Parts: sequence; C-alpha cells; structure tokens
Amino acid sequence: MANRVQVTVEAVDKKVFVSALEWPGWSRSGKTEELAVESFLAHAPRYAVVAREAGLDFDAGGIEVEPVERDAGDASTTFGVPGAIGAADRRPVSAAEATRLAAIVAASWAVFDGVAAKAPESLRKGPRGGGRDRSKIVGHVNDSDGGYANVMGIKGIDDIAARREAVLEMLRQPSDGSPIASLDAVIEQGTIAGLVRAIQDKGVFRAQQVKRDALGNATGWSATGGALDVDALGRVPFQFAAPKFVATTCAKRLLVRIAVADICLAGAGLADSVKPGKVNLWIPDNGNPFAVAGSAQGIDGIGAPATLTINRNVASNPLPASCGTGIDVTVTPSAADVTTNLPIPGVWP
Repeated sequence: MANRVQVTVEAVDKKVFVSALEWPGWSRSGKTEELAVESFLAHAPRYAVVAREAGLDFDAGGIEVEPVERDAGDASTTFGVPGAIGAADRRPVSAAEATRLAAIVAASWAVFDGVAAKAPESLRKGPRGGGRDRSKIVGHVNDSDGGYANVMGIKGIDDIAARREAVLEMLRQPSDGSPIASLDAVIEQGTIAGLVRAIQDKGVFRAQQVKRDALGNATGWSATGGALDVDALGRVPFQFAAPKFVATTCAKRLLVRIAVADICLAGAGLADSVKPGKVNLWIPDNGNPFAVAGSAQGIDGIGAPATLTINRNVASNPLPASCGTGIDVTVTPSAADVTTNLPIPGVWP
C-alpha cells in the first residue's frame, strides 16, 4: 500500500512551498514544485525524529505526495516562509486530532531545545560567511514563536515556557472549521457595535476624532497633532463594555482583531505613505490596499493586527459539558472595513 501524505502547494514566481496537511512543521520550498517536493521527501527522516518524540507512528520511506490544494502565495511566500491559508487549513478538527497536532508542535519544541543544548555556540558559516551562531538561531526561533502567538491572540507572555503552553492550550481545542457568520450564537448582544467608546485624552495627541457607522456606533478613532519620543510609550485610551456569552455556546474567548496604523510621516497618497520610516502597521493581511502596499515594502505587522481578548466568566457562565475546553471565536475586520476605516480623512494617507 502506498504511503501517501496529503500536502498543500503554495506558489509565487520562483518560489514554491509544499506543506504536509496533517504533520505541522513539515514544509519545504524550491524554485519549482518538483524541487520543493524533492526537498520535502528528503527531509522525511528528519521529521520522523519529531513524530517519534510525539509518540506517533511515522513511516519515512516510500512516500507519495498527494496535493489536495494549490494556493497563490503572497509576500510571505516570496520572503521565504509559507503564509497562505487555504480551505484545507480550515477543515474540521476533532478533539482527538487537535490533541495530536498539539503534541507534534510540543515535540518540535522538545527536539529543537535538545539539539540547541548540544550544539556549540559558534557554528560553521556558509562559503560567503553567512549564517547565525547558536544563540542567534535560538533567539530567532523564539521571537518568531512570539509573533505567531501574537497572531493567535496570545500576548504579554514573555516567559517562553508559559507562552508555549498557552499556544498548545489553544491548539488542543477542537473546531468544526466553519466561520461564524453572525455573533448572535456567541454573545447575547449579537454584535460588538456599540460596546466601544473612545476616551478623550490629550496627554500625547492634541486632537482626537471618532468614526461612526450609520447607527452612530464607533467603528474606529484616530489621534493627531502629537509628538512622542521613540523610546516612550503612548496610549490612545478607549472603553470597552464586555459582552455576555450565550449560555449554550462553546466559545471560551472572543478575540477581536483591531487594525492599527502608527503614522510617523504622511506621504503623498497611499503608495508614498505606506513605507518603512513613515508608518507602522498592525493590520489583517486580507487583500486590503494597506496590507498589499505594506507587504511589498516589507513592513512588519502585516497579518498581525492587535487583539482585544474577551474572556468568558466560566464560573458564573460555565461551558456546556459537551464543549470540552471550549473554543475561541475570532472577529476580524474585512478588507472593506480596513479600506474604509483605517484612513484619517484629510490627514492620511
């Protein structure tokens, strides 16, 4: 019987990633799909070490790659990391499968830590002197993990072990894979509109403006005419009234993604305004023009919007017994939302 491994293929010009659908972390690239598959198969014995650490059976021989989805890549693909989220990534995940996937991620960290502990600090460099030493590699991996955790809504955890456990706890949660079209089944208010209010504060900025929808609900706000030292922290305060979770929902947390622009220098139009040194962005990477321009300019924060986390009070509103540990529900502004509400009329871009 053939040893088939289902993969997704993500491609841009001169860069293709092949990634195992059921084995997180097993992903390799090449200039063509054929070269990416060749590298993918060549790394199977190395990935087997992780699978064994997770206590899973893994046959590294006689593998046949079975592409189940092909997606267009983006700026992340061009840069050198897989970034496309396809339909296969949103497939339903049972509690057992979620536990299995989390075990593989935990095993990956265990193997990485073990190799790092045995490696010398100074590592052999490339023929042109390129490459990192051990501590730089470890730091890069941990910093990258922090970025992924941030996208998942896990913030403010500097301790690496604690942050990893928070990530694993989220990965262990089952999901039916379907987006939630309405919040009616999640929170009693049915919407987050009307729950947020800006707070007037001129500690940093001289002027503040609130954007509202047709019903008068705040959809965003901006602050202008300020100055802040590059090493200082500035705040634009707001008030949020926590919603009440529907008693029958399995939602344990509501993660509200917030698009943020930190404008240092306005340019002449969008193309001239979205450049390094002129703006910092923390916005969804969903095809909105700011994300497209920011990705092309290599601006950090594209695909990593700020996250407002709303926790359910499970003491007074416990999860139904059938929900297990519960799920997270994420609300992300659409491309149209970002396009309409991120600009500051008359100021930027």
